[in-house]
Amino acid sequence: MRSIYILKKCVKEIVRDWKVLFFSLIFGPAFIFIFHSFYSNNQPVYKVAVTNFDKGFVDKQNTSINAGEELIKILNESKNSDGIKAYKVQVIKDKDEAMQKLKMGKYNIYIAIPEEFSKSIVDQANDPSKTSTKLLFYGDMTTNEYMLSAITISGIGDKLVSSLTGRPKALNYIEKSIVPNKERTAFEMSIPAGVLLGIIMLVFTSAIALVKEIEAGTIRRLQISKVSAKELLAAITASQLFIGMVSIALTFFTAMTIFRAKSEGAMWLVWLIAILCCISIIAVGFILAGFSRNVSEILILGNLPYFILFLFSGVFPIPRLNIFSIGSHSIAVNDIFPTTPAMTAMKMVMDQGKNLNDIWFELVLILVLTGIYFAVGIYLFNRRHMKLS
Repeated sequence: MRSIYILKKCVKEIVRDWKVLFFSLIFGPAFIFIFHSFYSNNQPVYKVAVTNFDKGFVDKQNTSINAGEELIKILNESKNSDGIKAYKVQVIKDKDEAMQKLKMGKYNIYIAIPEEFSKSIVDQANDPSKTSTKLLFYGDMTTNEYMLSAITISGIGDKLVSSLTGRPKALNYIEKSIVPNKERTAFEMSIPAGVLLGIIMLVFTSAIALVKEIEAGTIRRLQISKVSAKELLAAITASQLFIGMVSIALTFFTAMTIFRAKSEGAMWLVWLIAILCCISIIAVGFILAGFSRNVSEILILGNLPYFILFLFSGVFPIPRLNIFSIGSHSIAVNDIFPTTPAMTAMKMVMDQGKNLNDIWFELVLILVLTGIYFAVGIYLFNRRHMKLS
């Protein structure tokens, strides 16, 4: 009987704290909804540039074949699971022109089909001892778009060549990076993700620092002394930024001093990106504090922004939902999260050796988002915690 009494008490407490209950129950379905929004009816269309150098071949039976043209035809006709074209293929005759446009970001991948492509396939079909047919891929190997397009196109190429030769794995892919002399290990390319993972923890620490002021009654004394929300948030921002900088320093020390990792670009620029991201994440923490009454609520509710910020940072191959473009820069739904432009900029500097002129757009985007998040955070905090009759 006493267990039943305690059970009733627990149920009442759960119902009384309905927000924690709601977020605990909605967390899984919310992410399913997010994944559905990004993937359902939104399969990525990869931009592919192709130069077909294939001269074709006429075999002993006087049958003409041009496997390069056949590959381009298949790519043009390929559709994803939604029945939409999987590739936007542009045939470019001049290789230099194609490479220039690839470096400008107009294409996700560039395919160069060799002159002897068809001949090599026929030779393989007639003589199994012949070497595999070669196909050249060019692109930025650090991007998800290149990796995913290369994987799917290689599957199509394998199927085509195997059907013509009767041999499995008859196609040999040669990948060439458009970023010369930037040989990066998988570990080195993962460092920006580690830095951001530490920075996102500021969502919790900044929100907790603010709510603790409320739980301790400090807010009431500050209100009496006419301290504004802006002044309080500015002081907490400074303290949390210090924590963020220590986290960044420890991450880089571990990666570069202990494990001897390198950055291809200037480290001061990487630090600038990380610090701006810290400030933006602190602002997100203030928004979280505006919805929370105590530390326990922060630890529950904070999981949602934490995972969203990390999930859509670019660590995972989440497709971009483009909304509009500003010049040559596209703005997507993903970009409302500051970790997205921060990850992009950090990888451009550390993996590709880019400079300030190359990442200015991402830095401006982080600053704009920071301003918006701080405005929302100040409004919510004023409304919930700073009211004084």
